Amino acid sequence: GDRLGLAPALAAMAELCEALAELHAAGFAHGDLSPANVMIDGQGRMRLVDYGLSRPLTPELETADLVRAGELLQWIALGFVPRDPRHPRMLLPTVRATMIRIGRDCRLWPTNAHHLASRLLRAEWSHEQRRVWILGAAVAALVTTALLVARLTRLQA
Repeated sequence: GDRLGLAPALAAMAELCEALAELHAAGFAHGDLSPANVMIDGQGRMRLVDYGLSRPLTPELETADLVRAGELLQWIALGFVPRDPRHPRMLLPTVRATMIRIGRDCRLWPTNAHHLASRLLRAEWSHEQRRVWILGAAVAALVTTALLVARLTRLQA
């Protein structure tokens, strides 16, 4: 999380999950998705490495890869993998909480890597939209306050 920042890490994780989806579509499970097997390249993209434990895909191995992706999300957000996927910090409306929450869902109810990637991309988009909305609301509040102050000043004069 520190080297990329959380918002770019969320987008990079989406790319990583698309790569995992392609691996699954080709009929293989990674088998060892962990922080040690994810490298960050010069463009800030996450790269999945070390395919030494790859095996032909089974429903159990696909689920294991997805649960490990959820753990990886929580590890990026928290710096550790909580034993309980339902970590209390996920209640806050932040990128970190979003990563923890998606990681929780992935650990408890894994679907598929493509679905996870699209969910991560939507989360990144919604974070950016939320930032724009908050900024717009703050500007509207400042303008409204300025207009009220101007009106009160005129009334007192």
